[in-house]
Amino acid sequence: MAAVIDCRGVRRDPEIGAGPLLRNLLDDGLAQIDPLRLGLVTDRSGRIVNRAGDTSQVLQAIGPAARAALWEITAIPDIRTQTARIAAELAQTPANR
Repeated sequence: MAAVIDCRGVRRDPEIGAGPLLRNLLDDGLAQIDPLRLGLVTDRSGRIVNRAGDTSQVLQAIGPAARAALWEITAIPDIRTQTARIAAELAQTPANR
């Protein structure tokens, strides 16, 4: 399994401050910025919604990157809870995913 973890968070305007990972996701249509430009479009669990409107089964935004859907996700206790939930889900995922 390959993984990329970018912990720099989202700047004021996610597109202007996009690092290489976020830039590639946006350019490839795998992610989109919410209309208010707070972060990425996600579902209520933080799963990233692509340009076509499909929810990813493998890409998740944690913390401020998901703040468009999870407004209060900028506090450490909330980020810790979200991260623990995602880790528990990953631990139950078959390795061949």
